[in-house]
Amino acid sequence: MHHAFREEGANTNPQSFFVQTNLAATGSDESWATVAQFTATDTTTFEELLDNTEAAGVTELAVTLTAGFAAGDYIYIRDASVVADGEWQQIQEIATDSTIDIMSPGLETGKDSSDTIYSDAETFTMTLDLSGVARWRVIYMNEGGTAMTTAIWVRYIEVTDIE
Repeated sequence: MHHAFREEGANTNPQSFFVQTNLAATGSDESWATVAQFTATDTTTFEELLDNTEAAGVTELAVTLTAGFAAGDYIYIRDASVVADGEWQQIQEIATDSTIDIMSPGLETGKDSSDTIYSDAETFTMTLDLSGVARWRVIYMNEGGTAMTTAIWVRYIEVTDIE
């Protein structure tokens, strides 16, 4: 599960992912059980536009300023043209005041100067034994009347037999 804010500023409203399972193949929502909860960080997010067009696989991202970004942090890169091309990356280092180096293998898709990098993105992972589980779901809840615009992505990988 990936989470990121899509605007710069302070967030004061809690946001959480709830992983739920159900043993019944059909039934009411009352039979869902929460097996895990991940709460997103309340943070002040920074944003920075890319300065150049960057090809897929590039690990050095040119920006005007690197303030608010640090080695080891996760970032969200919002693609202004194709929403599905937005991606989560981890910062390897801040090489200069105008370069953010991300971990190899680099960008999944090319980016251009209309795309924005957001700080304080998050990635949550878990192992879930689905033995006997008929259904499962992930719910994202944003509490509060106003909150920052967010980007979320939930990915599921199933492995049924490991030798």
